[in-house]
Amino acid sequence: MILFFFSAPYFAQMTPQPKPIRVPQHQRPNKVNEPSTDPAYVPLDATIAPCQLTVENAPTISGVKFGLTPNELGKAFNIKITPGAPNHLEVSTFSIGEQNKSALPKGINGIYLAFFNNRLFYAAIAFDNASQKQTLDKFALALSEKHNCSKAWFKTAVENYVYLFCPGELRFELTINDDVQLRVLDLKADNEKLQKRKQNNHPKPQ
Repeated sequence: MILFFFSAPYFAQMTPQPKPIRVPQHQRPNKVNEPSTDPAYVPLDATIAPCQLTVENAPTISGVKFGLTPNELGKAFNIKITPGAPNHLEVSTFSIGEQNKSALPKGINGIYLAFFNNRLFYAAIAFDNASQKQTLDKFALALSEKHNCSKAWFKTAVENYVYLFCPGELRFELTINDDVQLRVLDLKADNEKLQKRKQNNHPKPQ
């Protein structure tokens, strides 16, 4: 199962199964917010300042809060969250879907969770079909309004794809496949994971 933004995740135990969205390399944001003068990255509202959200003050969205352990998230959803065995990068995953549908908040079809070092660092949330009654741009701004967070969303040449980048902290992506999907990544934890992968690929001499 692919976890990260470079190839969108499949949501286990969901109906219908979302299709992966692949964003071309040149259309992905760099480590800072792209300037509004760059035609590849157009802000939905050019008057909004760049995102200043941190992992610590990120909003709770549909019950999902970053940095929590499986046990803490389980209490929030009133279910037992038991991720599978961690892989070689210490990443483990869990899905809230058909098998535990009663735990899903209203308006949500499914939630995919990924943990690193036993803490949530990636989440994908599938909204129900009612979310498609408005454009993705408006949905993104309404989502920010609802959760009192940054509205510095950008759109690219990729159809039905917008993103919110909080440098060094968080990245949000909204896409439309069979439903509207929100994917959020803790950039600090992801960088730590990438460093671990490099160490695994190039271990120190004994």
